[in-house]
Amino acid sequence: MQSPNDHQIQVQLVENWYSSFLQGYLRQVEQQLVECTVASCWGYQMLALGCDDELDWTELSRIPNRYQLQTSYIDGATDVCAEFDALPFASDLFDLVLLPHILDFHRYPKHVLTEACRIVIPEGKIVLLCFNPYSLWGLSWLRHRRQGQRPWSGNFISSARVRSWLAEQDFEILDIKSYFYLPANFTASSYRRFHALEIMGRIFWPQCGGSYLLLAQKKVSTITPIKPRWQSRRAVSTALANAS
Repeated sequence: MQSPNDHQIQVQLVENWYSSFLQGYLRQVEQQLVECTVASCWGYQMLALGCDDELDWTELSRIPNRYQLQTSYIDGATDVCAEFDALPFASDLFDLVLLPHILDFHRYPKHVLTEACRIVIPEGKIVLLCFNPYSLWGLSWLRHRRQGQRPWSGNFISSARVRSWLAEQDFEILDIKSYFYLPANFTASSYRRFHALEIMGRIFWPQCGGSYLLLAQKKVSTITPIKPRWQSRRAVSTALANAS
């Protein structure tokens, strides 16, 4: 198990690394991608893990009941506090679960993904944002990962491994989008110089972006009944009440 100090460091990485990394450019790219992806995801309840100080991921979805889960309480941005690898919800509960770079910064990424998959209803969807080790960013990760600086202290898990984990949980891959082909030393002043590299990456090595978005859907089991919606809403309300 993690020590308190390890846990505190990982929480800080997950919740604060956006604030100063590449002047928010990556956030803008990912916001647009997630918004386009979740526009086709319908249902009653959505859960987003983690927090970005300047972006409420749940606001990108049209699903009416949206919740944010943090590992520590943040005023105005937390509906329930819990560990990412021990979610306080019943199985088959949410229509959509979003994990923005959560696997990248957790000590047990497979456990986190297993928990997230557990609470998705049959035919529900999960959206993941992850760093790609097979990219220009991956080269920087190999060089700097022992220095403890974010985001190079993260896991950088390949899409092939994530797909394998999702297959074990009986999920079907619907879409994978690779993006951000700019080098790790990209700055606002060097955007014009590297813009051609971004265009070339999309054309010639489309799977080698610095990050990727993965959309997967839970397969329907013929032996697992789908819970009534009123029970699902009550289960979420109970979890929120117990956490407060």
